[in-house]
Amino acid sequence: MLTHPTKASLTNPLLKGAALTEPCLRFEPLFSAAENERFHGLFDQYPRWIHEVQVQFCSNNEVQVHPVPRPLMPLNAQPLSSEEEAALHQGCTLFDEGKFWHAHESWEDLWNDLKHRSAPPNEILLIQGLIQTAALLLHHQRKNKNGVVKQWAKLKPKLEGWTAAWGLDIAAHLTVIQSYADDADGWILRADHHQLPRA
Repeated sequence: MLTHPTKASLTNPLLKGAALTEPCLRFEPLFSAAENERFHGLFDQYPRWIHEVQVQFCSNNEVQVHPVPRPLMPLNAQPLSSEEEAALHQGCTLFDEGKFWHAHESWEDLWNDLKHRSAPPNEILLIQGLIQTAALLLHHQRKNKNGVVKQWAKLKPKLEGWTAAWGLDIAAHLTVIQSYADDADGWILRADHHQLPRA
């Protein structure tokens, strides 16, 4: 039988005085290591987002169980209305022409429409992330390093996890935008050379 698991910073038995930095679940030793065949029922307690667990037996008969999350499924976007699609495409056209401020404004209208109709939150954040890519490139054109860095920090978590949406290759777009974020202070790249990749 096992006690309730607790998160703890545990001492690594292989390195004297060293602590494990990875959080884990710790079970007090109430059985011998020879009884480890009985652990299979233990794994039923984990939520479905756990893909597998790693079990470690310590020299003091303590058992450490480390959950391993499932790989995230790619996000899927629902179809847009005809008006929303028009706003998206208008913004894409302006973006591809290097008119980042105008693309920002067009996508902001779409962003407000999605919020108004209570679209899925990840889709609202996706549009907000696209708006912020336009803002980042505008800051890059103006050689504003702080603006580039701040926009990158805001947009990256909003676009990560997407592969494609509404005909756009979001993953490829994020990769290119990262190169502009990395170029801040170097200013080698030209912002108006980037066009939105299509899926």
